[in-house]
This record gives sequence, C-alpha cells and structure tokens, in this order.
Amino acid sequence: MKNIMVKEGVYTRLKDIKGEKSFSDILDELTRSKIELRKRNLREYFGTYTDKEAKELEKNISEVLRVAKGRLF
Repeated sequence: MKNIMVKEGVYTRLKDIKGEKSFSDILDELTRSKIELRKRNLREYFGTYTDKEAKELEKNISEVLRVAKGRLF
C-alpha cells in the first residue's frame, strides 16, 4: 500500500465519480482505460498497408534514399 497526494480539485473529482468503489478501484479503472486507449490509437497506425502497398512504399523510399545519397556525395 502506498500513499499519494493529489490536488484538492483532483480529489473532489475522484470522490464525485467513485460512488461505492474505493479510490484504488477508480484509479485502477482510469489508468487501465487510458492504457487501452493508447494501445487502440497505436493500432490504428499498424497494418494499414497491404503487402503490395508496403512493397511499393519500400521501393519508393529506397529510390528517394538512393537519389538523396547521390546528391550528398
């Protein structure tokens, strides 16, 4: 068990939403939902290309890098 300090306004909001639950339960729910939201947001950016699209993108990037390298040296 750990003690934490929060601002008065934060305490009041937590108290308002906790109902019959403990503060630990509310904080657990809030942090879990925030983590799940972050994971969901990240998942939106993965797997968005088909294999064909990914290969085409890789080809285009390689070409840009090849041309850029030629210009640098």
